[in-house]
Amino acid sequence: MRRSALFSGIFILVVLFACTAFGAEYTADMTTTGPQGTTTGKLYVKGNLFRQDMTMEGQEQTIIIDEKTGITLILMHAQKMYMEIPDMTGDESQGEAQYDVDSAEDLLEANRDMATAEDLGMETVNGVTCRIFKVTYKDGLRGDSTLWISRELETPIKVVTQTPTGETTLEMSNINQGSLSDSLFSVPQDYGRMELPGM
Repeated sequence: MRRSALFSGIFILVVLFACTAFGAEYTADMTTTGPQGTTTGKLYVKGNLFRQDMTMEGQEQTIIIDEKTGITLILMHAQKMYMEIPDMTGDESQGEAQYDVDSAEDLLEANRDMATAEDLGMETVNGVTCRIFKVTYKDGLRGDSTLWISRELETPIKVVTQTPTGETTLEMSNINQGSLSDSLFSVPQDYGRMELPGM
């Protein structure tokens, strides 16, 4: 497993946290294209719980993030093993935050010292009406991001990020709202724990 590809996948899920509507439940197909190539998978969202199933380097894997606790789980299904990474979301209080995305100012309410945002209007992406924001980070290493955010779900349906290492695009399609089982966001009982080297 290449660590850069793994953490790229985790970062993409963390990007969703700032905007996702509290209490939203849905599934979606997700495609991520970046310097490491293209990854396709399935996304599951239930309030402050996120799960992405994907194939990475020929292996079926799952990333689960609990936004409230900040804990990230990486499940490796072939080996029936999992790794736990503490607090990838940063601020423990973030799990309680809710953001209104009616304007660029609202989008950046908690991040005014980090970035500026520009409202680029409305556009439909994969049948979903979105408001477009361009976010420019004051730290040049973070690059610029353009987000297409669904007002109904308050979730980015598409994100294009430009950084010094290249461009990464996330796009969701086939979005279906409905109740999801809590078991989707937990480790199977027969999986063993392993430590991530260097963590």
